[in-house]
Amino acid sequence: MKFAVVGSGKFGRELTKILLNNNHEVLIYSRRIQEIESINNDSKSLSGFVFPNSKNLTATTDLKDLADVKYIFLTFSSKDISFMLNKIPVTDQQIFISCIKGFENNLGVLPSEMLIEKFGVKKENLIVLSGPNLSREIAKKELTATVLAGENKKAMSEVAESLKNEFFIPFINTDRYGVELAGALKNIYAIVSGLSDGLGNKKNTKAMILTRSLVEMSHLFESLKLKKLTLLGLAGVGDLFATASSEKSRNYSFGYL
Repeated sequence: MKFAVVGSGKFGRELTKILLNNNHEVLIYSRRIQEIESINNDSKSLSGFVFPNSKNLTATTDLKDLADVKYIFLTFSSKDISFMLNKIPVTDQQIFISCIKGFENNLGVLPSEMLIEKFGVKKENLIVLSGPNLSREIAKKELTATVLAGENKKAMSEVAESLKNEFFIPFINTDRYGVELAGALKNIYAIVSGLSDGLGNKKNTKAMILTRSLVEMSHLFESLKLKKLTLLGLAGVGDLFATASSEKSRNYSFGYL
C-alpha cells in the first residue's frame, strides 16, 4: 500500500519508519527543501534520522503530489492546520488520518472539525490517531499502543494492519470526537503537572492533580454528551498519564521549566 506522511517531525518520521519496515510505499512531506534533498539523496533527515527501506520512500515539498495517495497521515502542529490544509488537495477517494493533538488557534475547534466543515472531508474518510505515543520511546521500540478512531471500520482496519508490528499496536474505536478531544485536553493537564513538579511538589500532589484533571474531563464529556468510557482508555487515562509524567513530553517540560 502507499501512504503519505505530511510532516517530517519526530512522530512523522517514526510513522514513516514503521510503514517502511512493513514494506509499504511512503511519500513524506516537508517544507524544507534541504530536508527533502537529504532524504531523497541520502535516506536521512537533516537531524540525522536514517530511514530504512529507502527504495520505497520519496520526499517532496509539493503537497499536490498527494493527489493520488489514498491514505494521508497529518502529523504537523495544530497551529499550522489552516495553513497546511489550504494546500492539500482533497478528494472523495482519500482517507485522512489526523495525528494532530490540539485546537485550531483562531476558531478553537478540533482538527477533525476543520477537515469536515472547512475542507469538505467526508466523516467516513476521516480517522483520528491518538494515545500515549511518545516519539522517543517508539524510536527505542518500547511497547506502545495507539488508538484509531472513526466511522469507517474497513479503512481503520487497513491502517491498523499497516502500522502493527511487535512493539506498536493499534486499537480501533468508533468515538472519534471523544478520542480527539481527550488528546487535546490532556496537554493542559500535562502543563499543570510539570508546573507542580517544577515547584517541588511530590507524588501525593501529582496524584491529586491527575485525578482531578480526569474528573474535570469527565464533567466536560458529560456536558457534551460524549462517551465517558473513552476517558478510561488509551486516549484518555493512557495519554494523560504518559504526557503528564514524562520529561520527554513537551507540555510537561514547558510546565516544569
